[in-house]
Amino acid sequence: MKKLHLIYILCLGIFFTSCQNGNSTVTKTKYQQTEDSIKALLPNPVDYVNDLERILTRDEINSLISIIDSIKKTDGPQFAIITWDTSSMPKMDFELLNLATANKWGVGDKDKNNGILIGVSKGLRKINIQNGFGIAKVYSNEETKNIIEQTIKPFLKQGQFYEGLKAGMLKMTEELRERI
Repeated sequence: MKKLHLIYILCLGIFFTSCQNGNSTVTKTKYQQTEDSIKALLPNPVDYVNDLERILTRDEINSLISIIDSIKKTDGPQFAIITWDTSSMPKMDFELLNLATANKWGVGDKDKNNGILIGVSKGLRKINIQNGFGIAKVYSNEETKNIIEQTIKPFLKQGQFYEGLKAGMLKMTEELRERI
C-alpha cells in the first residue's frame, strides 16, 4: 500500500512540475514534437499546386491552379496539391507527412478551416487527402476515401494524374457545395 501511495505522489509531482507557471499548460506531447520537427523538413508552397515529382505538365499545373482559384472565389473549399518526389521526401508515414504539410502551409481560410490538401506520390503509389476541420465536420472520412477510390484512383492507375486530381477536386466541390 505504501508503494502505491508513493507512486501516486510521484505521478502528481511529475504532473505539476511539467505545468508552466501554475496553469494547466502541459509541455508538448511527443506527437507535437514530432510534427514540429517534420515541419522543418517540409517544402514551402510555391502555389496551390506543388509538383515536386514532376508528373504534371506546366499547362496541367496552370489549369489546376485556375480551377482551384475559381472554386475558392465561389466560396468553395480551398484546395492545395502536392506531388512528392520519393527521393527527396522525408521517410515517414504518408498520411502524417500530408497532415504536417497541410498544417505548415495553412491550407484554407483560417476562420472557415475549409482547406483540403491532396498529396500524391507516383513512386510510392499513394494518395492521401487531408481535410481541414471545417470540411471534416460535414464530409466524412468514408466520403473522402470514396473520392480517392472511385474518382481519382481509376485515372491514376492509367497514369492520368491531371485528370484524376481535377476529377477529385470537382467531385468533392460538387458534394460540398450543399454543405458549406
